[in-house]
Amino acid sequence: MVMRAESLVHFDLQGADEIQPATGDNARAALRMIREAVETLGPVGILPSEQAVLFLYGPEPVHEAAAIVNALTKVMGQSGGACSVEGAS
Repeated sequence: MVMRAESLVHFDLQGADEIQPATGDNARAALRMIREAVETLGPVGILPSEQAVLFLYGPEPVHEAAAIVNALTKVMGQSGGACSVEGAS
């Protein structure tokens, strides 16, 4: 079963301000580990730098996740466009 990036990543951020700080820290740590794996195993430059993600996507963990999904989609050779994050600002 093949799913497009658009159907894999959909975030509903209502109530996001109720997330505990430790949960956010854990999310960022997990995304950092995933980023390192993509950077190590993927081709050079497939994933924008953390600074570029801030500029291109935004500052929240969900934006980092969208950048990672887009990079993985490119690596896998799937067409279907870029992943977007709904509800994030």
